[in-house]
Parts: sequence; structure tokens; C-alpha cells
Amino acid sequence: MKEIFVRRSVRKFDTSKKVSRTDLIEITKAGFYAPSARNQQPWNFVIIDDEKVIEELRNVSTHATALMTCNTIIAIVCSDLETLPTPAYISQDLACCQLNLMLKATSMNLGSCWVSIYPNDERIKVARKVLNIPSNLIPFSLCAIGYPESIDALKQADRYKEERIHFNRF
Repeated sequence: MKEIFVRRSVRKFDTSKKVSRTDLIEITKAGFYAPSARNQQPWNFVIIDDEKVIEELRNVSTHATALMTCNTIIAIVCSDLETLPTPAYISQDLACCQLNLMLKATSMNLGSCWVSIYPNDERIKVARKVLNIPSNLIPFSLCAIGYPESIDALKQADRYKEERIHFNRF
């Protein structure tokens, strides 16, 4: 699966092109197939392609350059913790979901960048307000998605480090 090896965080997008809603649904669909503890599937998605809403979301983090240059975002929102059989594992579950979104975007030659929200209380507060998320749900992350500005954005970088692999014991 080549997407694992070429997926990189893209922080500069070509805003003259918009990702179609059909493609955004396909990307989001990949999130539903992420593994989760006891199959609790704690995710909800908010697809944002309205420039006014994106402008407001840029206040989540002034350091997230991907938010400054994208025209599409998918927010991952955690379900009500009281309804989940294993709420202690939401971070792992939602991280797997986020990665599925990014790998699917890569398979479609789209760039993506993960912008963390949870567990930062200030970011949670901003995202909750902007996206009108009920108080019993937790905004987990944002995924900036779009067409990369650079054609080299999705080229493989060598990250393999054999010296970090151990067998049986460290």
C-alpha cells in the first residue's frame, strides 16, 4: 500500500481547486472503517467547506499553517463518552480514524494535515463554539484537506530506521 509511504503533512494547498463533496464523503467513509476498542466507533464528522467557517476555525491554532491555506476541513468529533463501552480508549480510536482519513486522501492525490484539538481545553472551546458542537461531545481533531500546492508534496521520504527495530527484547 503505497499511501503509507508517500503520505506527508501538507501545509500549503492550491485554493483555486475545491475538493468535491463526493470525494469528501469517500474520505470520511474511510474513517468509519478504522479500528476501535470494542468496536465502539466513537466518531462523528463535520465537513467544512464554507470559507467563513474555516476563517473562524483558524483561531483554533495560530501555529497550524495548514489551516491558513486550506479551503476544506474535516473535523472529527467524539461521541458522548457516557454512551461508549470503553471511553478510556477514545484517543487511540480517533487517532486511527484520523489516519484513515489522511491515507484515503493520499490515495486520491490530495494532501492532508492533522491539527490536534483534544486534549487542549482552549482549542476544544474554540472548535466547540465555531462548529456548534454540543457540550456532551468532544472535538478531537481537524484534518485540513486539499490539492497540494507543490507537485512534490506526496513523494516518498526515507524515514526507515533499522536501528529502531528490536526482536524479543529491547
